[in-house]
Amino acid sequence: GGYVHRGFAEALDHVWDEIDSCLTVEVPPDCPILYTGHSLGGALAILAATRRRPDALYTFGAPRVGDVSFNHYLEGLPFHRVVNDCDVVAMVPTPGPLLWFKHGGQLHRLAPGRSQESTSPDGSALKTAFDAIRSVMSGVASGRWHEPSPPLANHAPINYVARLYQSRQEAISGSDVE
Repeated sequence: GGYVHRGFAEALDHVWDEIDSCLTVEVPPDCPILYTGHSLGGALAILAATRRRPDALYTFGAPRVGDVSFNHYLEGLPFHRVVNDCDVVAMVPTPGPLLWFKHGGQLHRLAPGRSQESTSPDGSALKTAFDAIRSVMSGVASGRWHEPSPPLANHAPINYVARLYQSRQEAISGSDVE
């Protein structure tokens, strides 16, 4: 149901039979199933959740996958979408009046100095996406392509790990407790 990004759907089509077979044959019936992925892996995990529902879904830096109708199929599923600050991949395809891609799930934004939770996307998502893309293009145009801008650097898995570790340490020390 709903519309999804054709490239993501085709990528999942290439591997789905093997994944479905493993889930059917190799996973004990009482074993909880969790889907997770970073970037394209997150997009594929989201799509897979509509084909064979997991017990929970966790994505890291995943792009938008489908429209509002598509996201309705994920309602009731524990779906946690982790985004590291201004990760540019989590901002594409950009939303807008003519672009129907929407994020689903509960957003957990890892911001500098503290972890923030939100149940709705940032109201300035389109501006943030354009600013991030402009920052990336500016670096490339000035010959600094080897120095990733924050929107690109924030997408690196190691930076997700570092920010999650930092958030955990802050929570343990009590500096991030509300």
